Amino acid sequence: MAGSDDDIWDLPLGGLVDDGAVLAVIEEHAELDPLRPGWDLRLAYELQLAELYRDVERWVVPGFCHICRRLTPMFCDWVSAWGGTPNYRERLHCRNCGLNNRQRFTGELLRRLGAPPYYLFETVTGFYTWAKATLPEVTGSEYLGHDIPGGTIVQGLRHEDALNLSFADDSYGTIVSCDVFEHVADIDRALAECVRVLRRDGVLLLSVPFTPDQPTTVKRAELGPGGEVIHLEEPNYHGNPLDQERGSLTFYDHGWDLVDRMRAAGFRDVGVVAYWSQLHGHLGRGLQFQLLARK
Repeated sequence: MAGSDDDIWDLPLGGLVDDGAVLAVIEEHAELDPLRPGWDLRLAYELQLAELYRDVERWVVPGFCHICRRLTPMFCDWVSAWGGTPNYRERLHCRNCGLNNRQRFTGELLRRLGAPPYYLFETVTGFYTWAKATLPEVTGSEYLGHDIPGGTIVQGLRHEDALNLSFADDSYGTIVSCDVFEHVADIDRALAECVRVLRRDGVLLLSVPFTPDQPTTVKRAELGPGGEVIHLEEPNYHGNPLDQERGSLTFYDHGWDLVDRMRAAGFRDVGVVAYWSQLHGHLGRGLQFQLLARK
């Protein structure tokens, strides 16, 4: 594991001790190589688990939830299934806290690495509800439209544009972005805004759909001079709780150069957490990923 002796990557995530578990922080693509042994075995486990429930609409996988600190049923189904297996990343909801696979892992990182005040790029999710009830000084927001001033409250929701946050410099100790930054029109500007708003030593927890063997980000769309959307690839939309009919347009398919972009934006420590655990219900494509950065 690369990094300085006093950097962010001391992750005291005890308990990931089941067979096949992976927890590592890497800073460049080449550091994936030591994690490749066992990848095929993990994929085979995920596929065989899917085969057990191929004809079942919804089923339960037992696991230990870090958030709840208890053994609990985790619910899985075939919504947004990918490659013959369930979308494990977005499923495996804990029956007790209701958080899905990636949310549970993000929540554990947030509790261990974050510091108040906290800013989340979401408010209408179970993850925000958990954070608001668990942590001090939590602010959340949604993107409600380009013509709305930042900080405006619309029907109880705070509006913020990731490209032009209304917060003062050095406002937050921690920022959390869960599957938002594939939908911003200018990733570099969004990252620069996070650097501006974070305090020194502040932490960004960032999850995006991330392809581990894709070195370069694919830009799928951009905005023209009049604000019109110009599609560079076939349009792709992800689910959006505020617009369930249309969803959110994907502007980027992020690859490893996202790490370089984060450094260029002004973060001094950047790493990718690679994780997988049968015991804790952290499954999906043989290995899951989350990005961390410190100002």
